[in-house]
Amino acid sequence: MITLDTVRESKEVQELVLATEQQLKVLGYTEHSTRHMNIVSKRARAHIRSFRV
Repeated sequence: MITLDTVRESKEVQELVLATEQQLKVLGYTEHSTRHMNIVSKRARAHIRSFRV
């Protein structure tokens, strides 16, 4: 089973998040790194839990 901790600890994911943040800065966007990832993952978890019957 893949958990959020597994994803957070993945070097590949960390590198992807860093590269994405660098590209977004070039485009003028604000911080979208781990803070944003945490917000989105919590919202996704809440949605998934609401679908369970």
